[in-house]
Amino acid sequence: MSRPTAPPIRPAREEDLAALPSIELSAGRLFVEHGFGDEVHASPSAAWRPSLDAGLLWVADDGGGAPIAFLAARQLEDALYIAEVDVAFRYQRQGLGRALVEQAVRAAGSSGLAFVGLTTAMTPPWNAPAYQRMGFEICDAPPHWLAAILEAELRNGQPDRCAMLLAL
Repeated sequence: MSRPTAPPIRPAREEDLAALPSIELSAGRLFVEHGFGDEVHASPSAAWRPSLDAGLLWVADDGGGAPIAFLAARQLEDALYIAEVDVAFRYQRQGLGRALVEQAVRAAGSSGLAFVGLTTAMTPPWNAPAYQRMGFEICDAPPHWLAAILEAELRNGQPDRCAMLLAL
């Protein structure tokens, strides 16, 4: 039996921005259902405008053009920082998050960057281990730009965070 064709990963377009908060809310449902928080929050679509403008926002679409997952990144020094990866709840566990991260890693490599970095929660069993399977390593002494992001998250009430890096 053949696997279904994965939804296409493509650069985000202006009209995709409006869908991103609902994807983020839907993706957060997994955390709530597994006891990692009581409610889900989403960033406003304008938060992802800098990534869109820089060409560092990708979406998976449903085959008809509607986004069902996204990854937003930004370049910081010699690295691509993955700011957000979200897959709508009903599309999770189909490899879309991995496909989006692989797209970001390819983009970073073709731009001559040295690293891809991110921060993530450590307790949910699907977070840090998934990134480790993609080659990311938990970084106890992250570069200053990643350390600053992690410190801000910790100050903002996200105590269960770690920094991760993938050397290219």
